[in-house]
Amino acid sequence: MLVGALKRILKGQESGRYEVRLEQAISKAKVELDRELKLKNKGSAEQLKLLNNLLKSLERGSSNANTINKRWNALHDAGRIFINRDLKALTQGARTYELLDLDDRSDLALLKDGVSSARSIFAGKPGKTTPSPILDLIRATISIYKQMTGTEGGISSRELASSGPHYMTPLEELVLAVLSYMDGPYSIDATRELIRTAQGRRLSDFTNVESSDSKMDE
Repeated sequence: MLVGALKRILKGQESGRYEVRLEQAISKAKVELDRELKLKNKGSAEQLKLLNNLLKSLERGSSNANTINKRWNALHDAGRIFINRDLKALTQGARTYELLDLDDRSDLALLKDGVSSARSIFAGKPGKTTPSPILDLIRATISIYKQMTGTEGGISSRELASSGPHYMTPLEELVLAVLSYMDGPYSIDATRELIRTAQGRRLSDFTNVESSDSKMDE
């Protein structure tokens, strides 16, 4: 699948270096997923309780920085790792807990989102949270796609795709090919949703580029 997706995008141009970079991204994601599973299984019940305490402090809105820091320091390493990973994802790598201003409402809102996401992981709620390594893999794939084509790439939908419900844009096909190396399987619709989630964008943000993306097949 990966070779076919690259051929469609590059139209006979050399694809070897891009294939190597994608394979490296896949390998990294597999390592990170395994690490995440081990962290999740380490003291999950106690970790969940500590995360609940921190989340309650944030939801009350009246807790001061000292209280929040106390709750943070009480977390196990695994909890802090997951929260910081989500904070980086929410801020394009710009923020971690250590860089937050706990007197700033917007930073507290970011922290609340990060804690909620980590809590979902330890609570074992299926379908609630996409593992960060998967989203990071998709972001890496999109970045490599942009380097190959000079464009952001588009996504279609069952309702909007002009070429039928099974049509995939070159970006969608590449991401689906990459995801085929991970635990799955992933449907076309699930792949589109993951692309939107990874980019933090709505479907409407992509519809204007679908037609230009489709020209790659002409």
